[in-house]
Amino acid sequence: MPTVLIVDNNEDLRRLAGRALRRSGFDVAEACSSVFDLGIFQLGRHGQGIDAAQQMLREGRVKRVVFWTGSTDTVLIDDASKLGVVIAKTDGLHHLIRVLSEANSLHRTTTRSATTEGVDTVGPMRKAGVRTEPEQDDDAAAG
Repeated sequence: MPTVLIVDNNEDLRRLAGRALRRSGFDVAEACSSVFDLGIFQLGRHGQGIDAAQQMLREGRVKRVVFWTGSTDTVLIDDASKLGVVIAKTDGLHHLIRVLSEANSLHRTTTRSATTEGVDTVGPMRKAGVRTEPEQDDDAAAG
């Protein structure tokens, strides 16, 4: 059976629909919002995950992305790193959680101080490996 994502701000309705779908054999994921601070995407051998991340970023459904991969393809990893942070699956869940925690902590700190004149709100996130906006390639930046 396919996986179904239920997005509804009514928790009771979301859980009721989720239970019914699970009983019918569906895998179900639930969310209360259709806009997420961070999306985690698997970066597959043939670039699976990049298109979905690009589309969700373009549509404003995610603010930032993290790719989790077992690939060692440097071209693929470079392409994904232009959109977000790339984490090796071999680094383990503890590393993924640490990166997400740091990103969340920095996001809360920088959001509060974003209106403070002269405060660098982007630099600390970049130092922690958090991509704050898509990078331009050298040709686009020069033109």
